[in-house]
Amino acid sequence: MAFITIEGSDGSGKSTLATLIKEYFHRSQINGVFTREPGGTKLGEELRALILNYKMTCLTELFLYEAARAEHVETVIVPALKSGVHVICDRFIHSSLAYQGAGRGISSHLIHQLNTAATGGLEPDLVIWLTITPEKALERLHSRASEKNRFDAESKSFHDVVYRSFCEMAAADPRFISLDAGQSPSQVFASLLSQPRWKTI
Repeated sequence: MAFITIEGSDGSGKSTLATLIKEYFHRSQINGVFTREPGGTKLGEELRALILNYKMTCLTELFLYEAARAEHVETVIVPALKSGVHVICDRFIHSSLAYQGAGRGISSHLIHQLNTAATGGLEPDLVIWLTITPEKALERLHSRASEKNRFDAESKSFHDVVYRSFCEMAAADPRFISLDAGQSPSQVFASLLSQPRWKTI
C-alpha cells in the first residue's frame, strides 16, 4: 500500500484529479481511501469551515491545521495504511510548508516540529504536484461559481510565494511527480498514468 498526497496551488485541479484517480481505482479494483485536508473526519470538517472562512492570526491558522491533521492521521490515514489500503489525500504537510511557512512567514522549523507531533513522523510515499502559474490559477479561482474562501481572496503576491515554495520543494524532493495542470483534466490524468513511479503503485 502507498500513502499518496496531491499538492498544488488553489485552482490547480487537485480535487478533480482525486476524482479521476478514484474512478480509476474502482475500474481497476484497487482498494483506496480518498480524503482531504483540512477535513477527512467530522472534527476535521468542522475545523475546515473555521479555517477557510474566519479571519485569524497566522499561528492560530497553523495550529488549527495541525489539530485537524493529528485527528486525521490517527483515525483515518494510519488505520487505512495498516489494513493494506492505499490512501490518497488532497493536501498534506507540504501545503503547510507552502502556505503557512512561505505564505504566512512562519518558521519552517516550527512547522516541521508541529507536523512531526501531529503525524507521528508519517510522510507520503509519493507527492503528486499539479504545477500551474499563479496567473492561471487565479483566473480559474475567479471563474468559480461556488462561494470563495479566504485563501481564494489572497493577493497575487501571496500566491506567487506559495507557488515558488512548491517549486523549491519539488526540485529538492524525489518523491514529487510534477504534472502540468494547465492541461485538461484528462490530459493531466493520462500524464500521471505514464509516470514510472506511478506504475509501481
